[in-house]
Amino acid sequence: DVLESRIASEEEAAALLEQFAKDATDHADLVSKQAEEMSLKEIEGWQTSI
Repeated sequence: DVLESRIASEEEAAALLEQFAKDATDHADLVSKQAEEMSLKEIEGWQTSI
């Protein structure tokens, strides 16, 4: 019974870590995309000011 409870806890922790990693990856992708868009806008603004 104790072993089953321990296994269930470990599985739940693994699932939470997996979700955390997915959320972190999704957030990093979003931040990267936003930074790229900002960079492109800055470059366009710089090019039009020349």
